[in-house]
Amino acid sequence: MFRWLADRLADARQPSFLLPFILFCLLLAIWPNSRPYFGDELSAIEMTRGSVGQTIGVVAADVPPPLYFLLLKAVRAIGGERGWVLRLLSVICAIGAFGFLWAVARRFFGRSVGVAAWLLATSSFVVFSSRFIRYYSLGLLETAAATYLLLLLLERPTRRLWIVYGAVIALSLYTFYLSVITIAAHAIVFAIAWRREPRRFIPPLLVVAVVGLLFAPWVGVMGRQIGRIAAHPAAINLGGRTQAAAGQIAYTFYAFVASDSISPFALPFSLAVVVFYAILTALGVRRVWQGRTARRHVILAMVALGLGAPAAMRLVGWLPAPFIFVPLRLLFVAPFFILIVACGILAIGNRRVRAAAFATAIAVQAISLYNYYWSRQWTNWAYVVPATEINA
Repeated sequence: MFRWLADRLADARQPSFLLPFILFCLLLAIWPNSRPYFGDELSAIEMTRGSVGQTIGVVAADVPPPLYFLLLKAVRAIGGERGWVLRLLSVICAIGAFGFLWAVARRFFGRSVGVAAWLLATSSFVVFSSRFIRYYSLGLLETAAATYLLLLLLERPTRRLWIVYGAVIALSLYTFYLSVITIAAHAIVFAIAWRREPRRFIPPLLVVAVVGLLFAPWVGVMGRQIGRIAAHPAAINLGGRTQAAAGQIAYTFYAFVASDSISPFALPFSLAVVVFYAILTALGVRRVWQGRTARRHVILAMVALGLGAPAAMRLVGWLPAPFIFVPLRLLFVAPFFILIVACGILAIGNRRVRAAAFATAIAVQAISLYNYYWSRQWTNWAYVVPATEINA
């Protein structure tokens, strides 16, 4: 354990980690201009006003799992209801996630990890979503930690790693139901990596069984929550659902690129930005796919399932309203999309063109960041709900 901590401290002194990390922390600390609470944030705050039992009851009557709200209740009990206190839990989780994501990226990029680190640190979508008073940052931390543990297990599986990995997965299910995307992506990676060694599947199957037992007390509540959602199917035909599914993917892609505020770019520039990132994404997917190790499947599976799951739910008519599935719920997927973009930049052979592509990506994200801190208009109707500061 001490050796592991010493290695991590040594990693933290590397410029490819330290400088982007400091910038990321500063961006999270800057308070946006006249930023109110959003409707979902007010809902989270209201859910934690009663006792622990009342909080669990209120959460059970809604749609999320309880872990984040219990942690938020503890934070409120210690620090009060000031705005920065209520956001502190999410910010701390995001900061922790950055460290795990950097460690994951380094195993893909080696000395070129700085490209991914800077793109992650300046992502307006990640910065915006990481400050949200909801469970998104906690889910990001759990996904980042689980993915880092996955890579360690692929290299050198031990009983201790399996226990920690199972605990993280169990906590992720009590945080966010969409963590099943992470579980499914990891299952795909294990299946591909160990397809010729059936005996190696025994530990992950045991982990699945233990996680199932740990989550069993909440399964009935989850079933009732999902039943309430499914009771309101979308009243649109197959053609409309197909358009909604395509729109969901396009909307999420643009949100990953330029956050969820009204576009800071003029329309022609917006199209140019989308085309630019689409090219980088295509180059990145090709480079990742050509990788020789099982690690490549982590990135591809996370992004494919992350973008595909909401689109599939729209295609079958399960999501009831346009854009009700807001992209910030996929915060835990966004860093893997950023890794693909970084792969696309590094896939460019000409050094000058590669440098220009990287500089352009950083410039686009800088403009989006500026827009996030000053914008009062948001793409999604869920953000338009009037909200005011509470005791701030």
